Amino acid sequence: MLRKSLRGVIVTAAIAVLIATTADVARTDVTFTLGQPTVSQHWGKGRPTCLVFNKRTGLGSRSLQAAIDAAVGGDTLLVMGTCVGTSTAAKDLTIRGRGNPAFGVATLDGDHLGSVLSVTGGVTVAISRLIVTNGNGVNGGGIANSGGSTVVLRRSIVTGNTGQNGGGISNSGNSTFVVQNSVVDRNTAGTSGGGIFSENGSTLTLKNSIVSRNVARVPGGGIFSFNGGGGVVTLTNSLVIRNSAELGGGIAFIFGTVSLIDSIVVGNTASRNGGGVFDTVGTFSLVGSSIVIANTAGLDGGGIYNSGGTLINCISGVNVTANSPNNIFP
Repeated sequence: MLRKSLRGVIVTAAIAVLIATTADVARTDVTFTLGQPTVSQHWGKGRPTCLVFNKRTGLGSRSLQAAIDAAVGGDTLLVMGTCVGTSTAAKDLTIRGRGNPAFGVATLDGDHLGSVLSVTGGVTVAISRLIVTNGNGVNGGGIANSGGSTVVLRRSIVTGNTGQNGGGISNSGNSTFVVQNSVVDRNTAGTSGGGIFSENGSTLTLKNSIVSRNVARVPGGGIFSFNGGGGVVTLTNSLVIRNSAELGGGIAFIFGTVSLIDSIVVGNTASRNGGGVFDTVGTFSLVGSSIVIANTAGLDGGGIYNSGGTLINCISGVNVTANSPNNIFP
């Protein structure tokens, strides 16, 4: 009874956050202006479905890749409409969606041609107020970050993407990825990390975000991290909910450190072990009000399955509770 009632409250709260984030991403900006020629002056009567303005130059492009190619490091690109296709950024940029009554919600649509947006070359890219969808990449169907780069994702939704590793997001090669006030929802991985995949000494940070309803065939329905190079995963005020995998329905990781600070892992499912968390020779800690609750495993470790790892402040029946068939195994 406790398990069902608490899960219901948490799910309701998660839905509320998801709706609020969606509304924020879709927010129209009727006062949007660059002090440059209007859209009709740029393109005539035929309005494109995608228009990307460079804030510095005031010039527009019909695709995100064309806008990136024309930009210089440090530029801000303002996206309106639905930009279809894949793009690669190898320069410091800010990519910001602008809702507009004529263009609708700012969206990057990969059209299943590859990763929607790839970031590489040790650069820093800030992404905000965008929906990233319909990507299909080997690593990172939605966003693929590599080569020591840094991506900061704010007030965005990554959804409906597929990848071998990292259905929604991939973070590899000593890179840094920050997910803030965002949602990673309904992505699928053929192997690991349905929502997010992080590896090779990379750092993954989630703040005030939701990872929900993602699926991986083997480890890490929500998040999978292979931290052989000393990588770190930190979740603060975040929620991992209703993800599924064979191992670690919510979170699975090998080596490295995963820390939850005032965060919740709830309602995740593993067909074998680790409904909430699957820890292999790593360190997993619960800090503050964090809790692993109401997760389910087909075999053992409904809450946490610990395979040679170290658990810090993980107490069965207290902050690891109401999981099935058991809270912590062994």
